Amino acid sequence: EHLVFKPKKGFDIPMGKWLREQISADLADKIFNMPDELKVYFDKKGLNSIYRQHIEGLHDHTWILWAVYSLVNWYSTHYKQNWDA
Repeated sequence: EHLVFKPKKGFDIPMGKWLREQISADLADKIFNMPDELKVYFDKKGLNSIYRQHIEGLHDHTWILWAVYSLVNWYSTHYKQNWDA
C-alpha cells in the first residue's frame, strides 16, 4: 500500500552527457554548419566557447546547446524544405 499511494516522481534524462558523448559530433556539425539564414542570429565565437566549455566539462550548457541544436534540426527539416519547395 505504501508504494501505491506514493507521490509521482519525475526522472532526469542525461542530456548533458549525450551532448558530450553520443551526439557530440552531430551537435558540432549542426551548430557550426547551420544554414546561413540562422547564422546571423548567433555569435560564432560565443557559440564555440559555450560548446567547448560544455564538451570539456567546465560548465553545463546543456539547455542552450540543446535549444540551438533543436532549432537547426527543425529549420533544416521543416522550414527550409517548405521554403525551397
